[in-house]
Amino acid sequence: MQRKMTTLLIVVFTLGLFFSGYGSTPCAAARVIKVAMNVGNIPWVYNEGGTITGFEVELVKEAAKRMDAEIQIENVQFAGIFPGLLAGKWDIAASSIFIRKDRMEMMDFADPYFQSDQGFLTRKDSPIKSFADMKGRTWGAEVGSSNDRWLRENMAQYGPYTVKTYDRLDDALMDVQTGRLDGAASPSPNILYRIRNKPDLVLAFRSPTKAMQAVAFRKGDPLCMEFNKVQNDMKKDGTLLAMYKKWFGQDPPPDCPTVKIFTQPYLPEN
Repeated sequence: MQRKMTTLLIVVFTLGLFFSGYGSTPCAAARVIKVAMNVGNIPWVYNEGGTITGFEVELVKEAAKRMDAEIQIENVQFAGIFPGLLAGKWDIAASSIFIRKDRMEMMDFADPYFQSDQGFLTRKDSPIKSFADMKGRTWGAEVGSSNDRWLRENMAQYGPYTVKTYDRLDDALMDVQTGRLDGAASPSPNILYRIRNKPDLVLAFRSPTKAMQAVAFRKGDPLCMEFNKVQNDMKKDGTLLAMYKKWFGQDPPPDCPTVKIFTQPYLPEN
């Protein structure tokens, strides 16, 4: 009887160790994709009530989810995004990045997800109404951005004028409101979203040149192709269309890259 009891106790003890060990086995660590973003770039990525949100945030979060991964947002000033990407500090960059030939020499891009144009913001009571009125003024732009570059490259045609750079567009907008700047250059969607509740500011005029926005990767990184595949799935099933309508309150224009599937890699003109 005692031997049976001893045997039973050993079996119970062994089973207890097995099941307790089974239940405490650690799960595999989740795959994490580090994403460099310039937080404060409304409506693409910004902080609202302690939560980072925006069109691009929703885009990369949904893509990562479909890739069985999570994202870790690295808040970086725009001028530091590309050097950090090339140095391997983060895996991808998503911050209203325009595809340009010089950037394609250093980085790979997924297919475009948005088409933008260059906008010029002024106070509503400003006499500045067109490119012809830029001369002799002071214009603001984010340092290292395509807007900064545009202002400098077009100085001979529309200037001379002064270019003042900022770490964040919102700081430039504040200086326009207070009269320290005559105007600021930024993609039109960024301006339109910001001035919805600012009746003293207007989108005075736009550049006819269009630019494509896309997510950037290190040269040769297979993550680019993986991301592009799920982004195309999001175009096909209407996910990106719903995001566009949510953030801009309207359907995208026909053949917009938000819904267009590219059969060939997009190549910019400049």
